[in-house]
Amino acid sequence: MVMFSVTYVVPKFAELFNSLDAKLPAITLFMLAVGVNAQKYFPFIAIGMVWLVFYVCQWRKTERGATRLTA
Repeated sequence: MVMFSVTYVVPKFAELFNSLDAKLPAITLFMLAVGVNAQKYFPFIAIGMVWLVFYVCQWRKTERGATRLTA
């Protein structure tokens, strides 16, 4: 749900605010930039998350990983 909001809803608000020429607070501008960039780089983010999950699952099967995750 969060990824959907960041990659779809926030960029729609960015378009709306740009068309209104509204002066926005810095934190809002930051969140809009995060949303637009997340939408642009979503395939890379998704691949990275899949890779991370795979890596952690493989690491968990090792002796060192099992001790770290259960401790």
